[in-house]
Amino acid sequence: MKKRIQWRFVLISATLILAAVFFLPNTPFFKEMPDWWTKNMPDKGITLGLDLQGGIHLVFEVEGEKAVEITTERIAQSLKDSLSKKKLNAEITSKGLLITVAPSSMEIRKAIEDNYLVLTPVETGTNIVYTISDKEAKRIKDNAADQALETIRNRIDQFGVAEPTIHRQGTNEIVVQLPGIKDPKRAIEIIGKTAQLEFKIVDDASPVAAEIPATVAPGEEEAVLKKFAEKIPADDEILFEKKVNRET
Repeated sequence: MKKRIQWRFVLISATLILAAVFFLPNTPFFKEMPDWWTKNMPDKGITLGLDLQGGIHLVFEVEGEKAVEITTERIAQSLKDSLSKKKLNAEITSKGLLITVAPSSMEIRKAIEDNYLVLTPVETGTNIVYTISDKEAKRIKDNAADQALETIRNRIDQFGVAEPTIHRQGTNEIVVQLPGIKDPKRAIEIIGKTAQLEFKIVDDASPVAAEIPATVAPGEEEAVLKKFAEKIPADDEILFEKKVNRET
């Protein structure tokens, strides 16, 4: 019986000592500890969550339908240019998630459906109405949510919050928890700032595309733009994708 009590006492004592060691960095006394202690013992305290130190809990909604609508408008504009280059006369209009082609013919329909595989016809006749396929619409919405998540992460970095919680919830919501934030109004103002997500159609068939280098060193973007300024069509533009190595 005595041995059991002794072991319980040892276990409780060890637990309390470990708790004190890990909690010490949260106190002002940690700075006064000797060098051998600060070098060999944990220097990061226990991260307190919202329930212990307060903070803010936010839920953002990503407008996935709006992203699909913007893509629809851009495809409609691309259709106009494509049919015009092929000398095919048709009026292209977009409204919401629909693109109307009037009048329609087998030649026009073939030109559209051979080159715009993401479009699905929903009405046929004298005029033909297209919409973006369900698979492509889902991809656009997922991409919009992922980009919004990354944008929010980048904005939160400037607050220096210890272990913020940022994750997707459902198909179009992003949950953000920021423990210890002292200025919630400012945080909401910066994180919730509206961002415009744009979709560009890549012209892989352009002869200029083969001449542009696959990778461009930081700072050389202006030189590349000047070099190809007179070669690209009036409605086209060269865009650069910036990649960040998060490990470095």
